[in-house]
Amino acid sequence: MDILNFALILGLALCSGLLFKRLGLPPMIGYLISGFVLGELPLETLWLDPLAEVGIILLLFTIGLKLELRALAMPQIWAVTGIHMGLSIAAFTLLLKGLALAFGSPYLNGDWTSLATIAFALSFSSTVFAVNVLEERGESSSLHGKIAIGILVMQDLIAVTYLAINNGVMPNAWAFCIPLIILARPLLLRIMAFCGHGELLILLGFAYAFGAVALFKFSGIKGDLGALFMGVVLAGHVKTRELAKSLPKFKELFLVGFFLSIGKAGFPNADAWALAIIATLVVYAKPVLYFLLLSRLKLRARSSLLSSLVLTNYSEFGLIIATMGVSTGLIDPQWPAIIALSIMLSFTLSAQLNKMAHSSYDKHGTTLRRFETERRLQQQQPVDTGRAEILVFGMGRVGTGAYDYLREHYGDVVFGLDESAKRAVVHTTAGRRVYQGDGTDRDFLVRLDRKKVKLIMLAMTNHAENIRAVTTLRGLGYSGTIAATAHYTDQQNELRAMGVTAFNLYAEAGTGFAEHVHAELNERAHHKDKSDDHPLPENPPSLN
Repeated sequence: MDILNFALILGLALCSGLLFKRLGLPPMIGYLISGFVLGELPLETLWLDPLAEVGIILLLFTIGLKLELRALAMPQIWAVTGIHMGLSIAAFTLLLKGLALAFGSPYLNGDWTSLATIAFALSFSSTVFAVNVLEERGESSSLHGKIAIGILVMQDLIAVTYLAINNGVMPNAWAFCIPLIILARPLLLRIMAFCGHGELLILLGFAYAFGAVALFKFSGIKGDLGALFMGVVLAGHVKTRELAKSLPKFKELFLVGFFLSIGKAGFPNADAWALAIIATLVVYAKPVLYFLLLSRLKLRARSSLLSSLVLTNYSEFGLIIATMGVSTGLIDPQWPAIIALSIMLSFTLSAQLNKMAHSSYDKHGTTLRRFETERRLQQQQPVDTGRAEILVFGMGRVGTGAYDYLREHYGDVVFGLDESAKRAVVHTTAGRRVYQGDGTDRDFLVRLDRKKVKLIMLAMTNHAENIRAVTTLRGLGYSGTIAATAHYTDQQNELRAMGVTAFNLYAEAGTGFAEHVHAELNERAHHKDKSDDHPLPENPPSLN
């Protein structure tokens, strides 16, 4: 790989990402456009393919690390996936046939099987896009985030099955080694524990993911599925949670290669542009159908809307299926470029829709709630906060520490809230009053008796979530004290400008550590023999 060539492509990606960020759009759209520009330039781009493949492998591995298999058994996932794909394929096929009869496009001359293959390719939503949006908003662990990811995982499994059947390659003898990964789980976790917390743990994560990919490929199964499978096998352990927090930056960096690679074939011609624009307009039907299906299956309107909007796009799997269709002579060779362009346009549209997702629900919530059923999922039942006067939103390490400290000093008036049902159960088992719920959910906050609440502490890990929670609470008329955590000075300043007591976890951690040690030393001094003439001073001099 030529370094100058690499530098030019890197510079193009960086500049386009910065431009679109300045315009208030996700940088990924800039990467996508850069990919199409690269397709028209005489630059070597072959190295983008392995870079993109690494990004997708890490993405599926991290999804597996966080995935709860029980969630896939929810009808909101498997039933919605099946019904939506079936109706989408039928509708797309009829639309393409109608366009062929009306305009006689050279790319629509195939039979019903060819049109159905194109429709099948367009029925998927992008795992890469959806996970990026959910992680950016800190909503991966929320109910609507888990349902969206569950639907995407089901779609990925369907795609892998389709590709395996149409490749004509059956699993071989190596496939019998795959169950050994499950049996080896205790050993794999023990090795993870031995690696500690540094680069060895990250290196081991890469080895596990790519080792599983290699095994699946040797077995005649699509390798990407191996990364997902390995993640699922390892999920649920404290070290895997640590690993899942260490990998995202690597994943995001490699996924830049994926976005660049989508358009590297170059811009299609005018007819292909017309079909891509039509496909992009049709993508509006996706969230409508998702919303109707999810809301009829006991999901609240807000969760249905947020899940639906992150699925409003076309998928990278569509490219793979279209490429296979071209190789078998089933569809026109221009279709991969058309679908690539459709993906880029749908990402641009979906980015804007998701940017307005929460404000859209605030504006149209009354209308959307008319589609709800009377029955609710257990996770979305109303919660009675009792006599709570202090609420802690986000029961991770920081939130748990705050909860325990406040309960020790103020008694049983502290109430915890976390978007993860599993984490809420763990806390409840430990004797804490913690319930599953979304602290940014306006509908949930409306049901809280805020007249009794004097203090709300926001300990959610994502700054955007904290900002959204403050905005919602103030919009609902809450006038009590709000405190929140921040990771950087600019975040702290933004919270303070909103009238929030902001604590910078990084900048003030040293102070908190020193105060803790000082208090403990004073406590020891208090218990020493009173004849001790040199107790620790109440206010020791500063250490310079």
